[in-house]
Amino acid sequence: MLILDDASGAAESGTVAIAQRLRAYRISGRVTPDAVIGSNEPRPLKELLRRHGAERLLIAADGHERQRLMVAQALRERVDFSVLLPASVVPRFAAETVQPFGYDGTLLLPRRGRQLRAARAVKVGLDVAVAALLLILVSPLLLTFAILVRRDGGPALYAHRRLGAGGRSFACLKFRTMVINGDAVLEDALNRSPALAAEWAMTRKLRDDPRVTPIGRFLRRTSLDELPQLINVLRMDMSLVGPRPIVASEVPFYGADITHYYAGRPGLTGLWQVSGRSNTSYQRRVQMDVWYVNNWTLWIDFLILLMTIPAVITGDGAA
Repeated sequence: MLILDDASGAAESGTVAIAQRLRAYRISGRVTPDAVIGSNEPRPLKELLRRHGAERLLIAADGHERQRLMVAQALRERVDFSVLLPASVVPRFAAETVQPFGYDGTLLLPRRGRQLRAARAVKVGLDVAVAALLLILVSPLLLTFAILVRRDGGPALYAHRRLGAGGRSFACLKFRTMVINGDAVLEDALNRSPALAAEWAMTRKLRDDPRVTPIGRFLRRTSLDELPQLINVLRMDMSLVGPRPIVASEVPFYGADITHYYAGRPGLTGLWQVSGRSNTSYQRRVQMDVWYVNNWTLWIDFLILLMTIPAVITGDGAA
């Protein structure tokens, strides 16, 4: 274990005291936050762990901004770490607390390893089983919508390239809700309306999208246009619950937090979809994706699925 603290005062004594009680760990070294963030370009934590022969990082969090940055960087790099509380950005749900014998300090350990792998395996199994069952149950509805969408002479389905786990591109299926020459219509509308251009720049969506067809407007308002994504779930491109699938041009909006998005598969529904959708800013959407990835549990997925039902019925925030 590599200790990361300011090597002074109470932080030093507290960190050493708790480290001495962690009998299952061997302390291989200590570094200060300046060793990581002291330059313009943060030093990779994995490099520090490798140099000290350590497998886990122990961060002494005293409320200082540097400790918060260390936790955020450790989460982005997906390195194993423990935090001496308090910490402001540590995941709460997908974590366990450990209180060493004879010491009042508490360790918060983000869930990793065998326990997390088992939960993810259950998630994949449930995704495939539920998606297959739903496709059978809604097949008459899928056929009806396909016929209605094709009435303007265009295809029923629209396959748009989205980014999935690890940044891999896949064809995300939806019922076509826009006119056939949608790109040209959008470009013309944005050039003619500064308000629409500003809205598009902020959220990458439009409340009153000129490209949407009448049947497409209904499908979008009810989110039924995304039913074909059940096929993506069967292909394991997507999950039932996860971040909203993004296109390559959206990556800059995530900044360094794009690693959180790449850590799992995007979802048919998710925290953003049940939290107002288009009524939220893009920055807030990124924050929700980061929170979901770091706090994910099967129970949270179940709650989001339950919350999806009223969100679809009311159409809250749909665009």
